[in-house]
Amino acid sequence: MKQIFSFFLVILFCLQGVYAGSKAPYTGSRIFWDTATKKQIFSSGGYPRMIELQDGRLMAVCENKGIDIAFSSNKGNTWTAPTKIVMNGNIPECAPDLIQLSDGTILVAYNPRPSAPYSADRLFGIHLKRSIDNGKTWSDDIAVFDGNYDFRDGCWEPAFLEMPDGEVHLYFADETPYTSNDDQRIAICRSYDKGATWTAPKTVAYHSGSRDGMPSAVILDNDSIALCFENPGWPGVGDFIPTIAVCAVKDNWKRFVPYPSINRWQAINRDYVAAQVKGGAPYIRKLPWGETVLSHQTHYNGKYEMMVYVGDEKAQSFKAMSNPFKTSANEDYMWNSVSVIDTGVVVAVGNLVGGGVYMEKGYAVRMLQAPFAKTMIDGVQTRNEGYYGATATQMILGMQNGMRFTGDFAYDEDSLYFTSRVSDTDQVSSGSNGDGVTLFIDTKNSSSDQIISEGTFRFQFMANGKMRVAKGNGTSSWQWNAMSADTLGVNYKRGGTNRYYIVEAAIPWERLGFSKETRPNGTHMRVNVMLQNRSTDNATLNYEMLPDAKRDESWSWMDFYLQPHDASAVQDTKVSNKTNKVGIYDLQGRLIKQTNDNSFPLLRKRGAPVIVRQQHADGSTSTHKVMMK
Repeated sequence: MKQIFSFFLVILFCLQGVYAGSKAPYTGSRIFWDTATKKQIFSSGGYPRMIELQDGRLMAVCENKGIDIAFSSNKGNTWTAPTKIVMNGNIPECAPDLIQLSDGTILVAYNPRPSAPYSADRLFGIHLKRSIDNGKTWSDDIAVFDGNYDFRDGCWEPAFLEMPDGEVHLYFADETPYTSNDDQRIAICRSYDKGATWTAPKTVAYHSGSRDGMPSAVILDNDSIALCFENPGWPGVGDFIPTIAVCAVKDNWKRFVPYPSINRWQAINRDYVAAQVKGGAPYIRKLPWGETVLSHQTHYNGKYEMMVYVGDEKAQSFKAMSNPFKTSANEDYMWNSVSVIDTGVVVAVGNLVGGGVYMEKGYAVRMLQAPFAKTMIDGVQTRNEGYYGATATQMILGMQNGMRFTGDFAYDEDSLYFTSRVSDTDQVSSGSNGDGVTLFIDTKNSSSDQIISEGTFRFQFMANGKMRVAKGNGTSSWQWNAMSADTLGVNYKRGGTNRYYIVEAAIPWERLGFSKETRPNGTHMRVNVMLQNRSTDNATLNYEMLPDAKRDESWSWMDFYLQPHDASAVQDTKVSNKTNKVGIYDLQGRLIKQTNDNSFPLLRKRGAPVIVRQQHADGSTSTHKVMMK
């Protein structure tokens, strides 16, 4: 399985200069969704949630005339038949959430929701069941909170969090105290005995005259709790949008967060592509290196879709909007969630209304990389050819066009190697306006804003085997100057069939402004990739780029790093406290060897020395090299 962490290098911001017309570079992770991993978990159901258990299995839960659970022993490739752990009685059981506590106990909470005609003996509430044997058997129903019986004063959508000391939080949206208006708070009940008994609810977030709802929570790397919920009360928005409230772990919600407050903010960075996207039903999770991932549903394109964003380590500035599920005009995904499994794989868990529950994996990548390798340019992709991924899949696109695109890089002393594979059964060959893949390179890391700087290049590799090249003007706003592809010396081979096409290209470093004396070993640049697809009737031309990338503004492109081919070139001690598993990791943060001591790596290079720092019991450290097999 492709496992991706994304760790930033200390050298990221200091290898290149800053140029006129530059802008602070976009440095957060972006998620590449892989449609090949889409699997059905439940044939019917709603409000799906998923976690990875301590034994490595995945566990999913949903509402479906009660509460269903299912398990996967192969990271989601196949799933067991659903087991119903809660049956609907005279009250529908809805909106589950789940958690495995540090001692192995599994909790599944759910939300009894009576329907009309309402009566005082059928209450809204928050209930749960416990399992102490990895989900084989379940306890009787445990009532955490029983509220009112009328829909106007109900309680909704439980969500778990375990604190570092073992205290368990159960958050939910609650209208119970507000019988004279439509207000709603986020309440918390606490358990000090692994979910067996619970305290009475207390308020943790409340916006007078509004409706804080649908909570979820994570603990951030700065030892604070980030509580995510929907709120329709922000001035000038006119709709639900995801909102974050924070509290220090040591304070543990001694006081609730009102509106307004410095501890409450809009989650999504509205200066980016996602500026106009609104919606509710948010869900938040944390990546192993500290960044945060948030999903919500939106009616942005005239149908309900699932949108996913990446935020920083403080649960702020969520951007890099992406849509994991390609939908047709009559499809809606609602009440969705995200999960983080393995060593940082993001999983979208979506409820296709009327069509079951699906999952799809995404890979959060903060920096694209090229390993040192000599690659054959022949229009044929073979496994372990030298690209960063064994199957040349460091980049995955195609959600907007409905085609699967993969791409990857490698380099040696002479050339930069680029490859892509596009699944396309209707290839349109009409010069530069047909199907193809465009690679943008900012070789000087100028992070340009309005001017395409010198040292910035654009390579259009068309599906018909032709190529067009341009370079940045350096003086005029967003101006490209055409170059002769022949004089540039690019070796481009187009391969494939009528069902897909392959791009493989070798771009000489000397043509990109490097000399043999300044060969780009260890160089930091910026890149963008654009997939271009024309409809068979020539009526439309669609584009898809890296999430949140702007076509001609290199500040918005992804960081691109050429891995040194000697281990002494990189020493990144930040990796040590960013991993959940002890072992050897590559520069991207992917686990490549498990170890039993408290050691961690600073460089990936199979078959070459890897610098490792080891922390000893007395607090001292030592640095040494190990050979990767």
